Amino acid sequence: MAELIYQRKKSIDSISFYEVKVWEVPKSEAFPEGIKYSLVVIENDKMIICYDNAHDKGHHRHVFGKQENIVYRGIRQLLVQFDDCVEEYKQIKKEGGVSEAKKS
Repeated sequence: MAELIYQRKKSIDSISFYEVKVWEVPKSEAFPEGIKYSLVVIENDKMIICYDNAHDKGHHRHVFGKQENIVYRGIRQLLVQFDDCVEEYKQIKKEGGVSEAKKS
């Protein structure tokens, strides 16, 4: 049984938003900390950034089409890391768009 313990959704601009969801779940092999999360940035109905620990992949993120493992140091630190990534995304958009970031 998962219990939603934190949720936040905010528009970034007319075509993008971010959403944060954190659930408390029973500790298990898949979720040893007893936490499940999904932190996403969506632009034009496409996932641009996603931090999650689902699908038996452990703690990882998808950023501009690339997947990489992350070090989990607790939910507070994860939220700070995600917020920093959202700010970087906003700056990239301001400087010329996400499509340029995907090329690098």
